Amino acid sequence: MKEIIKNKLAGMKSLEERKILRDVLEGVFMPLYEHNLKRYDILEERVFDELKFKNDWYDVYATVLHIDRVDPIHRFLRPVDSQDLSQTVDWDKLKEQINNSGSVFYNKVYFSCSHSKINDILSSYRTFTATMVTDEDTYKLKVKLSRYSNYLNKIKNLYRYCLQNGVAWRSVLAPYFFKFASITLDTEGITLSEKEQIEKIDINFEELSDIAKFNMVPLWNIDVLNLKNTGFASPIPCEDTINYEHVVSIKEYGIDNGYLVDFTGQDIHYTRRRENEVVITAASEEARKWRLIQVIKPTFFPTDYFEYPLFSNAKAYRFADGYSTAATVIRTKAEIFRKIRAFSIAKSIDLVDVKVVKPRYAFNSVTYNTNDFIVDEIRSPGYQQVLLLTFYSKYSEEDYVEDIISFLTSEIQVYYPEYDCRGCLV
Repeated sequence: MKEIIKNKLAGMKSLEERKILRDVLEGVFMPLYEHNLKRYDILEERVFDELKFKNDWYDVYATVLHIDRVDPIHRFLRPVDSQDLSQTVDWDKLKEQINNSGSVFYNKVYFSCSHSKINDILSSYRTFTATMVTDEDTYKLKVKLSRYSNYLNKIKNLYRYCLQNGVAWRSVLAPYFFKFASITLDTEGITLSEKEQIEKIDINFEELSDIAKFNMVPLWNIDVLNLKNTGFASPIPCEDTINYEHVVSIKEYGIDNGYLVDFTGQDIHYTRRRENEVVITAASEEARKWRLIQVIKPTFFPTDYFEYPLFSNAKAYRFADGYSTAATVIRTKAEIFRKIRAFSIAKSIDLVDVKVVKPRYAFNSVTYNTNDFIVDEIRSPGYQQVLLLTFYSKYSEEDYVEDIISFLTSEIQVYYPEYDCRGCLV
């Protein structure tokens, strides 16, 4: 623009007209033009920052540790279930259950193996033996294993919070959550005397003893906060004179973190995020404590060490990925490849091929749906063809390869609900 003005002035023969035009341009037009440029730059920066923050805010990280190695003041990792930090057996309660029922939940156990292996263990309905020692006698018990669903329900709840807050869902890569099993004791015919006390229970997992680990605690970067309204004037009546805006300050807890409001039992209409606060629009005019789910942005140091790999659903940020949503229509293989490569974990996994096959040709699939709690109420699974994704793994930890490609395949499933998306390895 400046070059155009310069050439225009230089082409004017009348010096008087050139002076008048220059005064007008320099005094009025150019300041207005430069002001508009600054405003456009600020707007562009805000758009880019908002899109970038939305990608960073809700990245979920997960790992697992033995209870003795859990750091209660870790910078960003928290127990998925806070009760795991006190993994002591209530023997009196267990004794009461044994006397009143023939089948009793005892504990949970983590199996350090591939997803196929844990599936084989659980689907075989195999029974193991256990020895219960009391101060009066020794009892032989049968042990059954089943999927421990508590941690999987946490992911399901996170999905619900995202829907409530209008946040696009991204599958969670947390292989450890799927590898816990519930231990059920078959105590049929056993009755403990009133004064008899249980001392210990030993379970023989036979050839699985090396991979069966007790007192393991899954961790992720999610915490729960109960925060009050901020300021004397909060809540503020909305323009509709019906609802109220409740302002909750998050400055003290970190503005780089993600925050989701739990709508359960509350008359909340919607929420929105500002830089230092969360604004909750609700019908109630009463100030109260709000339950916020905090997704903590991790900070890493060279001294960090994780005994088990730290997995994440984070993406290598690009503007195109930040701008796209789950509603994006994918029409080419190239777009599928781009979606896969956007994830940081995809650096160790290559997508080789994508093709549509009939279900009978997908027998070599090794994946599971990490979002199996999302129910499709419209499409019938019996009429779906299979979208088969073929991967090549460069990942060093073989026990987690199936989990990684299951995560990637589940993400593509979000874009292709009309297909049954599965993954296989070459």
